[in-house]
Amino acid sequence: MDPDETFSALAKIARKYLSNHETSEGHVGEVELIRGFPGLEKTGSQVSLKGVGIVEKTSEGLQISEYGSQLRLSYIEQPNGKTWVRDLARILVQREPRIRTLLRLLSETEACLVFSGDDWFQGAKARSKIWFPEEEPVYPFLDDTEDSARSLRTEVAASGWWALGEWREHRLLEGYDQCEFVAMKGGPWSLHTIMSSVRAAFEVFAYLGVIRHNGPETWLDQDAAVSELGLDVAADFGWTGSGITTSQDPVGIMREAIESLRIETGYVVASQLRETLRARGFGNPDKEIGELLKSGTMILEGEEHGQSRHGEGLFGDPGKQLVRLRVVKTN
Repeated sequence: MDPDETFSALAKIARKYLSNHETSEGHVGEVELIRGFPGLEKTGSQVSLKGVGIVEKTSEGLQISEYGSQLRLSYIEQPNGKTWVRDLARILVQREPRIRTLLRLLSETEACLVFSGDDWFQGAKARSKIWFPEEEPVYPFLDDTEDSARSLRTEVAASGWWALGEWREHRLLEGYDQCEFVAMKGGPWSLHTIMSSVRAAFEVFAYLGVIRHNGPETWLDQDAAVSELGLDVAADFGWTGSGITTSQDPVGIMREAIESLRIETGYVVASQLRETLRARGFGNPDKEIGELLKSGTMILEGEEHGQSRHGEGLFGDPGKQLVRLRVVKTN
């Protein structure tokens, strides 16, 4: 999806980029694959969270968002690499309340999601549970509103405002500090199709090693989570890792990375800096570089075009494939 494209409906996006196939009811069949692309929207007095915000609703229609654009660029640069998968994982873990809540539950000591079948995502969904050593289990996929057991619905409600993640900073929620999750027409939101949604997200996390599984058991690898998803996400979830911890100084890491990659001209290759920072726990290096520049902690002294082998420039700008950066302040 190109940045300058505008669509009147998700079905139009699906029809152009996925398939023209229609169901017997005349709907575009593949639209369900991108149902979670939109984000926070306001209709009248109601604010609805429709997805993770890869596209956003504007006065002209649906357009690719800043997050979608970053994901697009990382995929174009290395379609067979891990970068775009990592970007997608960060979107899910920062902007999908159900996934955030599940990962928070799995972040507890010795927590383990156990499916009722013989393997991953097999068996009766209502009997699958997250086991804890000293707490009542959570039955995440239990959709019975009359059952008193803990479910994903009860845990999202308990997490409340935290579960919204980055959406808390959205302009539509300015002035608010709490929320309640309900269905579009009111009442409890459904868990009918939640298992397939969770599996799609967990496949992404499993590819990165953040989620691991053996037979019917699934657990979170906090070392991998910190390394792959970044220090900001680690701080949000309270994760620590054996090699990277949230107590490290980001400015110090930035200085070390720049010094280690600097070539004779004083420049660094932006794509190499990006990968080095990601390996050191920066979830979104370009964004964090931008914040350090804005705060005056670091300055951009020069920028140049490189060659095709130098990859994506800083902030997606081809004129910033080579950059000269200098840290001028410390925390």
